[in-house]
Amino acid sequence: MCYSKQLFILSERQNEDKKPAAGGLWFNNEIERKDMRNFEILHSGIDTLEQKYQGQFIVSVLDDLVFDTWTNPSTGMVIRNQLDYPRKNVVINGVKLRLTKANGKESGYRYQLVNRAVGVYIFFGYFHDKDWINNGGVKVKLSPQLIFKEGVQRSGHIADEFAASLMSSFQHSGVDVHMCMDVQGWAPEVDFMHNVTTRTRVKRAIPSAGSLTGSIDLTSIALDAHECGVRYDQEKSFLFGRRGSGQMAIYSKMDEAKKGGKVKFWDDVYKTHMGYKADQDVFRVEVRLPASVTSKLGSPAKGGAGESYQILSIHDLPEHIPALWRYGLLHLFRYHYPDSKVVRPEWQFLAEAPFLNLDHKNYMYQRVKVTQTGTDSDRNIQQMLGHLATFMAKEGITNEQAEAHLYNFPGRHILNTYFKQKGLNQEQWIAAFIEKLEDKRIDYAPVYQSPFDHLPGGSKPTDDDEIPGW
Repeated sequence: MCYSKQLFILSERQNEDKKPAAGGLWFNNEIERKDMRNFEILHSGIDTLEQKYQGQFIVSVLDDLVFDTWTNPSTGMVIRNQLDYPRKNVVINGVKLRLTKANGKESGYRYQLVNRAVGVYIFFGYFHDKDWINNGGVKVKLSPQLIFKEGVQRSGHIADEFAASLMSSFQHSGVDVHMCMDVQGWAPEVDFMHNVTTRTRVKRAIPSAGSLTGSIDLTSIALDAHECGVRYDQEKSFLFGRRGSGQMAIYSKMDEAKKGGKVKFWDDVYKTHMGYKADQDVFRVEVRLPASVTSKLGSPAKGGAGESYQILSIHDLPEHIPALWRYGLLHLFRYHYPDSKVVRPEWQFLAEAPFLNLDHKNYMYQRVKVTQTGTDSDRNIQQMLGHLATFMAKEGITNEQAEAHLYNFPGRHILNTYFKQKGLNQEQWIAAFIEKLEDKRIDYAPVYQSPFDHLPGGSKPTDDDEIPGW
């Protein structure tokens, strides 16, 4: 089997009847015979989707979200003053969202609407466009937990529905897709970084994250135009490429799960695979393709007259996902033997493996880091109440139950004294806590309750589908 002998050479699989999730035996005439019977794919599918839109904003919606409007009595003209610090909760399509300013330099947009518990992030208003009101731009980012629960097809309808709530008319202008596979029985070898063929011009190593600054978030590393290959975290994690032209990330999924408090979730996901060994590490291979890549694809043909594809929406993705995955692993980022055109069998197996869990639906929780300010006493009390509100939101405790707990809390006299110095009596600070609890429910939920059952493309979850929170 060979895709292009001039570029690279593939191995032959000796036992084609082997189950698709396990590696089996591989051999080639140039290098070696490779035993990969302990190589297991535990999970595969879509990690993140980002749908972009262009169109015309609904002015009345913008007025409600980001403008302070008033009518000049003498002229009758409507005056709009853009709010400097919009921060409020709004309900759109039955989903409660927090409105804040976005990081314009990073996201390219001015504002964002977020519900972490559901897994929806809506960005709107081009940051670098002075006439952003008339040149409408929206991006809807859907998190892994929402995609797992709702499926890819319904995710497209969810994104469209949120775009329609902000825009009177729109068209799909591109989609970013992150695909992943979680494997066990394999880890990046010492020569991995040097034997990955890519367009990267400079490959750079970073010392162990644990010995210097603690954990490094894979998604937060910024690479300039010349530094496009990074190795870090005790050489267990790698990042190749640029965000604007395609990236590949490889890292210990279990290490990341421990840092994010998601070990139980992923352990439950992996237990559905018969070959899973809970005492062994799991590595994730993730290919991230931006809209600049997915919107300009073509199939090879003799003479260069191949068929072109333009994937502009999530609805167009499913049939192309296997081909996009192979394109990432065999063309953008290819792992081969030293000084050879032969692709490593484990890499070839990953590229050719089917997406076993493409329609697998589960829920994944996320944590929100809260930065506190003030004196040590302020921080201790604020952190305690913040953690308590988070716990109650996760456990599904109602407002009435929370109030009863606080009124009977053994240390309430300490809190009464503290808040009295802030000018609040007991009823007032408890009411403020309930408001904080309501806010936390935007970030956390005990069990995922889909607000999108009215949309096509998904199946109503059952109790067996639910993975409880941590």
